[in-house]
Amino acid sequence: MWLKIISGLLLLGSVHLGISQTDSLFRVSARVLSGLPAASQLEVDTEGNLTLLDPDQNRIYRYFALSDFDSSIFVGGYGIREEGFLEPSLIKVRNRQETYVLDEGARRLVLLNTNFKVVGETRFLDIERGQQDLELYPFNFALSPAGEKFLLNRFDNKIYKINAFGELETSFGGLDYGDGALEGPAEVRIRDNSFVLVSDTLGQNIKVFNYFGIYESTIIPKTSFRWQKFRLFGQIILCYDAHNIAIGNLTTNQYREYQVQNPGPILDVALSRQYIYLLRENEVHLYKR
Repeated sequence: MWLKIISGLLLLGSVHLGISQTDSLFRVSARVLSGLPAASQLEVDTEGNLTLLDPDQNRIYRYFALSDFDSSIFVGGYGIREEGFLEPSLIKVRNRQETYVLDEGARRLVLLNTNFKVVGETRFLDIERGQQDLELYPFNFALSPAGEKFLLNRFDNKIYKINAFGELETSFGGLDYGDGALEGPAEVRIRDNSFVLVSDTLGQNIKVFNYFGIYESTIIPKTSFRWQKFRLFGQIILCYDAHNIAIGNLTTNQYREYQVQNPGPILDVALSRQYIYLLRENEVHLYKR
């Protein structure tokens, strides 16, 4: 399977390979899905369905694997009505049933069901009430299996934990958090259903916290380029920028790099047991395991 192939590559003699490294993994696309909306983000659920965020149209699209991606649904459009968005900036799909949309313009986190109907929302203004000097403007978030939300705040570089009842439970990180300080945080993700990982692109590292906000360790990906985003799949970590991808193993701390130039910059990456998915605005390239 794909993970075994990648793990085997990572166990080769060299810990770090140069930026010019080429490999059949990205030489030929298994499939190219074209004519898609001009998306900025891609998510893939457990059934292989593709969910795309189109920020220009304020829409969220889902393309179904069961129909060979020929059928789709969408929700959104500009507006303040329940299913409209002012400035959708991030989506997260948790299994097939739940899709979360961060609407920064409306300062809310929206929950969609499988039919893309709004079934819940978290309004940040409501969380601020009763909290002294709290200004909550999240630009990234992660979700725990228990329904807890970890919000990465724009103004103070802190992570705010919201429990399953919508209540502010704790905060951590920021500029003055000792070894867990965050100078340039970019993304927050959950690992092994136990740890909160926050990428700090300024320091080119990833800080690891437990669910209580206690700093645990720092991951320093071994890359020759300045990566911008990261993805997790079990023990596999993938760091990338517009043209380069580094695949690493969190257990062995070994990495292998690939340069992927054509036909345009990489906007987003998703992983599954079968494919690596590369988003290139109006196209999604599927590289088979």
